[in-house]
Amino acid sequence: MLKEVSLSMSRKAKPIIYGFDTETDNNGADEAWIVQWALVRAKDRQVWTGRDIESVCVKMNELLQTNKPHIWYIHNATYDCEFLRRAFHDANDAGYDLTIIRRMGSVVIIRITNPDTKGYIEIRDSAKKIPGNLKSLGKSIDLPKLIPPGGEDFIQGWSKHIDYDDPETWKYVIRDAEIVAVAMQRLHDTGSTRATASGDSFHALKMWIVGEGNDPKDSWNWQRYFPHIPYELDGRLRKSYMGGLNISPYENRGHHVTNEALKSMSDEERAQVCARIARNDGSLLACTLPCITHGDVHNMYGAVMSDDPLPYGLPTLTYEKPSDQALYIAEVRIKFVLKEGKLPYFAFKNANDYMAEGLSAGEPVEECKEFHEMSLTNIDLQLLQRFYNVEFDPDYPTCYWVFKQKAGVFKDYIDHWTKIKESSPKGSVEYLNAKNHINMVYGRFALAFTDEVTTIEWDDDLGDYVFRTSQEVNEDVENYLPLAVFVTAHARRRLLEHVDAVGWDVIHCDTDSVIHKGPQSDKVVYGDHRGTWGHETYPIEIYEGGFKRYIEILRQPVQSLDDIAVTCAGVPQRKHIEHPDVPIGMWVELLDDPSKILQRIELGESDYRIRSDWLRKLYIDNGMDPDHVNTLKLMPRKVSGGVILEGRTHTLSDNLSFRIRKLK
Repeated sequence: MLKEVSLSMSRKAKPIIYGFDTETDNNGADEAWIVQWALVRAKDRQVWTGRDIESVCVKMNELLQTNKPHIWYIHNATYDCEFLRRAFHDANDAGYDLTIIRRMGSVVIIRITNPDTKGYIEIRDSAKKIPGNLKSLGKSIDLPKLIPPGGEDFIQGWSKHIDYDDPETWKYVIRDAEIVAVAMQRLHDTGSTRATASGDSFHALKMWIVGEGNDPKDSWNWQRYFPHIPYELDGRLRKSYMGGLNISPYENRGHHVTNEALKSMSDEERAQVCARIARNDGSLLACTLPCITHGDVHNMYGAVMSDDPLPYGLPTLTYEKPSDQALYIAEVRIKFVLKEGKLPYFAFKNANDYMAEGLSAGEPVEECKEFHEMSLTNIDLQLLQRFYNVEFDPDYPTCYWVFKQKAGVFKDYIDHWTKIKESSPKGSVEYLNAKNHINMVYGRFALAFTDEVTTIEWDDDLGDYVFRTSQEVNEDVENYLPLAVFVTAHARRRLLEHVDAVGWDVIHCDTDSVIHKGPQSDKVVYGDHRGTWGHETYPIEIYEGGFKRYIEILRQPVQSLDDIAVTCAGVPQRKHIEHPDVPIGMWVELLDDPSKILQRIELGESDYRIRSDWLRKLYIDNGMDPDHVNTLKLMPRKVSGGVILEGRTHTLSDNLSFRIRKLK
């Protein structure tokens, strides 16, 4: 009887929060291993450390003998869990219950449960609660990252030179674990106790609507708005689900220069630019402009969820075209031609449609020669008809899934978290958590019916245990896809309305920002509150190289990172931990020569030489060598015992996944 009472209490007990971190080494070929680990308990900051996987297993087993729930948070847990594969297998082999939840190969939860005591250890990824790197997480709680014992980069064999009896050697790994522990405890203290930020926001919304302690499945209010969509219907409606819209007009790719930039140049630099403009040889698209404006909407998704009409309930199927005010998803077969004077913005979601038209993946559509079957919201269909002449296949029976609609369902929820965000120090855990509750909640409604079922198995080729994943359909998943479909559709509408208002003279735009030639437009509502547009920057030059690839020169002459801003998908923007104003890694090549972003080239060298005066000076002033910089991109390779990070190159090219992000 006493045991039953104890177990009952443990189920209700709050979990004990820890931060866990590893430092690893490798032989550069086929083996990697843990050389340091630290576990920090958040409530009292007690520390445990070890030097190998065996000691991790001992600590896990010790905690599993209790009837308490323990949550170990690891930042970017997928990496560390590769080094813990054997620990998970050994726990399962010892009779503990092992549950592994991964999505798209990334660890969400790994739970080890003692069936006798019901106590458990749950591994979670803190980066799924607060996205970003560990350095930024430390800043959010005023606990700075330390300098690693092996220097900036953990090169092969670094651990051979470490004195493990010296307490200084352990401060780095302990601090990393401490950052995670403290940050995650602060999140749990706010009530954000789920494994992911989207899970936190979804739970908070449910409780906001149905009341704390009530089950949404039994709530008439929740079921009225967000009923279960059958698996088959979800599959049909999901074809209309698209993410952020990205526009990079081919005719505007190149180097754009304002009059202010020309004035700031030396005579030699100005002559070179003017000569290239006059030559117009295609290597550089340059033009002199009064100004360039980079506008950014304040809280796009929060504004949509607060103000725009959104669907609720189960849809009604009809073959009669609904009114223009209705919310519906249409299954159509169409082809279309760009209207005169309009900028092509539409991109196919399906690669087969590109092949049918002979277009490259991601290329904006100007004219269709063939009919294409697709699913579009009424918002997307109206936008398409606004900028294209659309022809419907007369032999195809267009059907419409029509929804009831209502605006303002989420307004109080959005207002609540906006107040918390605005009253919290910018960049703090509370600020970032509130921001996540506003921006991420809609995406959780689109959770797919497919689960990844993962087990630990022996791999003969690797000589180690590996994660094996299979797909299973979970028809009981808690979601309501139409909500996410229309939130993103409204966001695209708002973006394109802004683009249209500035005259379509667009250099680049992406999801909730627009960069265009000339000043702000009197047709746009500017301000500093939700849903209005503000100016992000007024760059004096911009190098526009394609989808999610541009470099803005904010001031001339460029003397530091404050004077230049790089956006380039697939290129990490790392900074030296000892010299946080100094860039390192692949983006150094783009900072050194911004014109590279205009070219379809391969970045990444093991021994790159910096050529620009400002960047050379920055390196020399900080005691670093500008003639020998490793600009390769570190990518993981699975080996026995864990993973090895290897330097890889990266090719600048357009990609469909950058054009319209497909959401699953």
